[in-house]
Amino acid sequence: ARPMLATVEAAMGAECEKYVTCAACGTALNAGSKERHLSKCVKLKAAQRAAGGVFQKMTAEWAVQQVEGKSEPYLRLYTLESPLCYEVNAAMREVAFRGER
Repeated sequence: ARPMLATVEAAMGAECEKYVTCAACGTALNAGSKERHLSKCVKLKAAQRAAGGVFQKMTAEWAVQQVEGKSEPYLRLYTLESPLCYEVNAAMREVAFRGER
């Protein structure tokens, strides 16, 4: 069996470039939503907010850390704000719209 990290890296691919995580609160978000997050994040300190936040590039390592030690880790990966969530949901919608069950 393939290790979880390798599986997640392969699944997330280059789409990871479109996502960031907030180091202050741990939230993952689409990189285009940084401004909105800055105005809502309650864990950001004033200096961090003034500097534009403390955003880090999303990585497969981050995703795996979020589900480590929890039940059904692979299922939980699909609930994270990440490429995994959007790819799986898009595939499920496609199946539903084509009428396949």
